[in-house]
Amino acid sequence: MIRTVTLVASLVAMALVAGAASAQTMPAAAGSVPMGPAHMHRLHGTQYVQGMHRMPATVTSADPATGLVKVESAGMALVLHFPPPAMKDLKPGDKITLHMGFSQP
Repeated sequence: MIRTVTLVASLVAMALVAGAASAQTMPAAAGSVPMGPAHMHRLHGTQYVQGMHRMPATVTSADPATGLVKVESAGMALVLHFPPPAMKDLKPGDKITLHMGFSQP
């Protein structure tokens, strides 16, 4: 079953620890799809989400108690956090799409 999970991450630190970097410092990962200016979102009325893109991923583990989801995407192992109720039905092997971006204070 394919599930689409929406992620607008302001968790740049977590992404860097997991081995991903922002679209401004690295070329887009193979398999990721850049999202144009029409997909720029405003956060809290003043900040814009940058580097918006989609990445297909496969869930490798999911912990509904903590909300941590491990995925494999574009040859990278990523660790993501979601509110536990949002990811409670994810299980290893699920194919999902990550919608990612970041903002700076």
